[in-house]
Amino acid sequence: MRKVINFQLVITFVFLILISFCCIGYTAEEILTWDNTFGGIEVDMANSIIQTEDGGYALAGYTWSKGAGRQDFWVIKLYEDGSIEWDRTFGGSEADVIYSIIQTKDKGYAVARKTKSIASGEKAWAIKLNTKGNKEWDNTFAKRTDDEIFSIIQTKDRGYVVCGYTESKGSGGYDAWIAKLDENGEIVWDKAFGGVEAEVANSIIQTRDGGYALAGYTWSKGAGREDAWMIKLDEKGNLE
Repeated sequence: MRKVINFQLVITFVFLILISFCCIGYTAEEILTWDNTFGGIEVDMANSIIQTEDGGYALAGYTWSKGAGRQDFWVIKLYEDGSIEWDRTFGGSEADVIYSIIQTKDKGYAVARKTKSIASGEKAWAIKLNTKGNKEWDNTFAKRTDDEIFSIIQTKDRGYVVCGYTESKGSGGYDAWIAKLDENGEIVWDKAFGGVEAEVANSIIQTRDGGYALAGYTWSKGAGREDAWMIKLDEKGNLE
């Protein structure tokens, strides 16, 4: 019996060693393909990344090292090996920051978050770019102020939906905000949800029934302080 047990132990030990060598070899090969840094002597940050249809990547965030001044919207298109294909900045003398980027159905890009350069206060800002990163349209949503976008998606009708928060409408404080845009970035409808405290929508998807689902947080309801919050809306933005 002892010889059988010892033989089984040896076989098990050898098997584990072989597995370990295989894992080590795979890890050493796969952990790091390349890494690159982008920026200058000031603060430069990427907030969002996507892989593009050509196998490359697109980064979006902000830069202090180039552009018109302070923080500017910054979009970088990379080849598959991480080298820069092109980069673009958008903004003015104040703070302008991107939080979300998507590749659109026409293989261009849409980016969004906020600007302080265009008017007093913070204004939500969405920009549509072509495949080379040149601006096709942008929208700061008329005279509205104190709005901010955290997520943008393209919808089935080739329009867009953005979400974030607004102080321009709603119940008070920050309210979760969703805006449906047409193909040219103009508002079709927008809605705010919340109570007397702060509510923010951080992420949005279009659902299979053509409606929308929002996820974020609320201070106005729940167990206390910030609570995770999800909202289901129909295709017109009405609460279901």
